Amino acid sequence: MDVWGLLDVLCIASTHGFEDEVFLEKWVAVAIPKLPDMDVEGLVDVLQCAAELEIMDKAFFAKWVAVAVPKLPGMDNQGLLYTLWFAAEYGIVDQETFITQWLDVAIPMLPGMYDAMSIRDDLAHLNMAMNIDDADVVDIEFDAFLSKWVATVVPKLQELSADALSGLLSVSYSLRIDAAEINIKWVAVATPRLPDLDAQDLSTTLRIAHQLGVGNDAFFAKWVAVATPKLTDMDAQSLSDTLQHASDLEIMDEAFYAKWVAAATPKMPDMDAQSLSDILQHAAKLGIEDEAFITKCVAAATPKLPDMDDQALLDTLQSAGQMDVEDQVFLTKWVAAVTPKLPDMNAYHLSTCLQLSGELGIQNAAFNTKWVDAAVPKLHEFGAHSLSSTLSAAAKLGISIGDIQMDWLAHTTAKLLDLDADDLAITLGVAAALGVDDEAFITKWEDVAVPKLHEFDAHSLSNTLGNAAKLGISIGDIQMDWLAYTTPKLPDLDAGDLANTLGVAAALGVDDEAFITKWEDVAVPKLHEFDARILSYTLGDAAKLGISIGNIQMDWLAYTTPKLPDLNADDLATTLRAAAELGVEDEAFITKWAAAITPKLSKLDVWGLADSLLAAAKLGIQDEAFLTKWVEVATPQLQNMHSWHVWKSGRYSDRALSSTVRAAAKLGISKEAFTTTWMEVAKPMLKHFDTKELTDTLWAAAKLGISEKAFTTKWMEVAKPKLKHFRAKELSDTLWAAAKLGIDSADFTKKWLEVATPVLHEFGAQVLANILCAVAKLGVSNKAFTTKWVAVATPKLPDMDAKSLSDTLQHAAELGIMDEAFFAKWVAVAMSKLPGMDNRGLLYALWFAAELGIEDNESFIAQWVDVAIPKLPGMDDVMSILDDLSHLNMAMKTEFTDDMGIEFEAFQSKWVDAVVPKLQELSADALSGLLSIADYLSFIDDGEMNMKWVAVATARLPDLDAQDLSTTLRIAAGLGIEDEVFLAKWVAVATPKLTDMDAQSFSDTLQYATELGIMDEAFNTKWVDVATPKLPDMDAQALLDTLFTAAGMDVEDGAFITKCVAAVTPKLPDMGLQDLSFILQYAAKMGITDEAFITQWVAVATPKLAYMDAHALSDILHAAAKLGISDKAFYTKWVAVATPKLSDMRAQKLSNILHVATELCIQDESFYTQQWMAAATLELHAMDTQALPDWVAAKYSIDNEACITKCVNVATHKLPGMNARDLFDAVHLGIADDAFLANWLAAATPKLSNMDAHTL
Repeated sequence: MDVWGLLDVLCIASTHGFEDEVFLEKWVAVAIPKLPDMDVEGLVDVLQCAAELEIMDKAFFAKWVAVAVPKLPGMDNQGLLYTLWFAAEYGIVDQETFITQWLDVAIPMLPGMYDAMSIRDDLAHLNMAMNIDDADVVDIEFDAFLSKWVATVVPKLQELSADALSGLLSVSYSLRIDAAEINIKWVAVATPRLPDLDAQDLSTTLRIAHQLGVGNDAFFAKWVAVATPKLTDMDAQSLSDTLQHASDLEIMDEAFYAKWVAAATPKMPDMDAQSLSDILQHAAKLGIEDEAFITKCVAAATPKLPDMDDQALLDTLQSAGQMDVEDQVFLTKWVAAVTPKLPDMNAYHLSTCLQLSGELGIQNAAFNTKWVDAAVPKLHEFGAHSLSSTLSAAAKLGISIGDIQMDWLAHTTAKLLDLDADDLAITLGVAAALGVDDEAFITKWEDVAVPKLHEFDAHSLSNTLGNAAKLGISIGDIQMDWLAYTTPKLPDLDAGDLANTLGVAAALGVDDEAFITKWEDVAVPKLHEFDARILSYTLGDAAKLGISIGNIQMDWLAYTTPKLPDLNADDLATTLRAAAELGVEDEAFITKWAAAITPKLSKLDVWGLADSLLAAAKLGIQDEAFLTKWVEVATPQLQNMHSWHVWKSGRYSDRALSSTVRAAAKLGISKEAFTTTWMEVAKPMLKHFDTKELTDTLWAAAKLGISEKAFTTKWMEVAKPKLKHFRAKELSDTLWAAAKLGIDSADFTKKWLEVATPVLHEFGAQVLANILCAVAKLGVSNKAFTTKWVAVATPKLPDMDAKSLSDTLQHAAELGIMDEAFFAKWVAVAMSKLPGMDNRGLLYALWFAAELGIEDNESFIAQWVDVAIPKLPGMDDVMSILDDLSHLNMAMKTEFTDDMGIEFEAFQSKWVDAVVPKLQELSADALSGLLSIADYLSFIDDGEMNMKWVAVATARLPDLDAQDLSTTLRIAAGLGIEDEVFLAKWVAVATPKLTDMDAQSFSDTLQYATELGIMDEAFNTKWVDVATPKLPDMDAQALLDTLFTAAGMDVEDGAFITKCVAAVTPKLPDMGLQDLSFILQYAAKMGITDEAFITQWVAVATPKLAYMDAHALSDILHAAAKLGISDKAFYTKWVAVATPKLSDMRAQKLSNILHVATELCIQDESFYTQQWMAAATLELHAMDTQALPDWVAAKYSIDNEACITKCVNVATHKLPGMNARDLFDAVHLGIADDAFLANWLAAATPKLSNMDAHTL
């Protein structure tokens, strides 16, 4: 073949992927000598095909380079690019001559070398070539080429498509092209093209933009808006990359991260180990708390932990700790993965690894052993701080610290001479933290450090002397040396150094008169040079040392106040903070400050705003303009605290966030926008709060009324496991807030009681009173708590004020505390404090004294009456009469008062005198309530008050709603108020409002209307109309009452009765024994014969007959007979149950039973001849004239001689009282007793004229 045939064959083989080795070897052998015959186009094509077929023959490529170099000037742009690309790919770029020649040819051609569509591809071809390993070695001028390339590309950016722009940015990064011009132009062009990118290109674009340092806010805002809805289309790796770069770029868009979590969660299993580690790290950094996401991420990462490198393993554990991951499978797997890698870790990683393990409490013997083996030989590489932290963690994990400490000492002691002042201070801090007791080390440290004390700054010196004292290093010599060094130099110090120096002196408790005098002489004239913050600290330190603070403060105020308007916003905030720390109460200063800061608040950042409010709260500043402006400016800025990187920076800790809302609560800032925003910001940060911050937060929430369930639930979730660390004051504040917010969490309260009970002795009297109040309000207590509380509180009762005493008794009653010693002490203490109680407190005291059974203390009650009577005219304002009366209810019904000669009547009379004139002022519902209480307080039987009440209430009836109208009628019935005008008005007002009453009120209303004799047809008709549809909503008791009243009123409305029966039938199983008896009697009276009702009643009542008394059994039989109940099983059960109970029945019931039993043809011989006869014989004397003939005329002959004789004797004397019919019935028995017959004749003869023909 000629050269062109060879080229065609190779191109065809490349197109069809024909890679037969024999063929290719033969082709190379034939082609090498013919390469010089190819033109430039053929050389490019043959190199491309050789690359695609992976021909790697060195002789072939060496020949190709030798042929191609002289022909490079003849190649077109595309040929040059292909040549370099494939040359780089196949390792022939190490020939300096080729590359140099290539650049010489390419650079002049650059301006036209790239059309708009090929730039991206061409750059990709250049990528590998430009990153060859030995480019620097051969000193090739790539810079000139790249510079010319940038000049060529920038004008053409506008012509590129969106994906070409994304690719260009990627290649620019690969080529390390650092040209601001291209970056700026790229951002301007790329921003509007972002919507055209797909999900993967968007991820790539963000990555490269981050790597190149693109810092354009508009670009990133656009990127977020475009990328958010496309996140679901990204693959696992892109999602991981996207989170990493978004986090590093501080993109803080909640909607974006929410969408990211939703997209990433199901793809977690597809991610590799490094990606999962990165995701956990950045999710923790961003504060992502989605539980499903975290669980899925941890589950995906667990089996891949062995694939992670050292750093990834440490990052993963740290992130898991920050996110409160407690998955034991994960932690176990982590330990298994990290343990074999410990020997290869550097000192920093070993230190970090142990610290993280200590924080998470990982306990694994194999890990501990391996760590010690790996770490001890490397301790000399640990920094002082790392070593201190590491040894602390080792102690937590139970790792033997002795050997490590000895190694550390051996390393450190020898090197002390080489340490500067700062390192000496740090080293002593580590030694103090570890409790080092090594004489050689301490001696060496003293020898080295004391001569260098003049090099220590004030802060280091203060800490160093404190640590020296801990270790028993003689502090006297050091302090003397420090004083000797410092005192004569005081005049040379500026304001800042003077402040720092005094701080050290205060920390050390310096009692050197020469030093203090010299400091005052030097510092006071320079106070005007101190800024507010330093002055604040200085005056505090001066006070500790006994330096006269008055003159300094006066001088400071005189200097500061007139200059306040000239200060900027930050200085004003700092100044007020200093004033607050000093407790400045100068009105002129505070007024001037508020006027100066208010218009400048918008200049403060979130930190300055917080500082200013905290100080304002401390000083009690209530300037309305300032507070209004503060809320307006601060509310939108609160969102800045949600940024993890801002919070993490340390300038504004979670304590400041909790303190801010506490300050707002103290100042009464309750604007909804502020509290809502604060809550949204605080909720995700609660898990970082310590006990004080949690306490401040809940306390403020209670003060401000922030009771959103999600917030309080999150708070409890975070706080509950930390309760054991709360201090006493924090525990009391927390419980108070929980009670005020009405937090309904028995678990939390029980945990609180468990933690607080052992420390109750730490609380003062007032706090104990508050705690009891909160526990009672939350309704959760236990015996251990109340027992401990009583034991602790009893001796402290004298320290309680009058109100707390009253409240304590109330809550003791609510919690069922019945301790005699406590109540005896309470009475003794309260006697002297009753005059100090307000009206409400007096009422509570008497009420609960009565309820708890301590009202038999005559002295206490007499004292109470003496105190209360003079206060009565003003004791009840119109709005509180109702509540106060309810508190008096039980106290006024004591069993002891009549025998003790206490003047309750005088009190009652005085109370009525106080109340009657105020009736006119009461609202309609208060009047209704007053009547209710008057009913309870049966001692108030005052005609004047009742008459006055009727007069006032009648006019107010139209103002009452339906429920109050029902209550008013109930109480009026109870008090027997029968005023016709009042009742007529009530009917007129209530009739149209009946539709608004609930089912229970309906039932009550009809009942009491009946009792009061209200017979208004329109009212009754309306009641039936309205009640009918409400019947299904009534409970069993209400339906029973309704039927009772309807039966009494002879209601004949068929629809109502039908509906009532239908409503009550399914509720029969809910009724008790008495109610089942009553409802059957009502049904009999009203002639209710509904088959479903009767069937259900029989089914429910039959098994319950055994539990009914004799009276109910008699009534049931009578009603059953009247309703025609024919259920055989029912009557069989009735006879079986009733027979042994006949002896409990009285005469009339026995007569009725026999009468009904004979009507029902009950055939039980035992019932008649044994039990009934025995019971009846004893009751004959009590039977009336009607009853006697009823039973003696029974269908069954009576052959009980004793019974007949007794009956004749009783009947003989009662014959004159019988009517004609009864006399006729009596003779049917064929009684032959002479006395009976004589009496019968005497009784019957005058009544013959009253007999009808049949009887005669």
